[in-house]
Amino acid sequence: MVAVNLREGVRYGAYLLGYFIVLFLIGGIIIEIGIELFLTDSLFLTVIGGIVGAIGGLVIYAGLLGFGYKIIADAVEQGIRSSQRPVEEATGPSRSQQIVDVITNNPDDQDVPPEQ
Repeated sequence: MVAVNLREGVRYGAYLLGYFIVLFLIGGIIIEIGIELFLTDSLFLTVIGGIVGAIGGLVIYAGLLGFGYKIIADAVEQGIRSSQRPVEEATGPSRSQQIVDVITNNPDDQDVPPEQ
């Protein structure tokens, strides 16, 4: 599993937070304009308001789809980069292997008669 350091994770999270803020501001403003036009007494402006509001919703939806694509693409890129790093030579058994060895090779586990 690829470990991402804290600084890189926070930087990426801040980038995505900025993306969401801009996305919802732009989409929300367009939707608000559509709502204001929709609530007028003119049939023409009501229809235009409905279209503008729908466009605002589509802007947000497209932005969310783009966000999903970016997350997957960045994860794949990170995986490819980590698979191309040279594998460090093992200097001995891992800590978990050492624990398993201690448990399975414990001399105290031999058949010992019960105390009387």
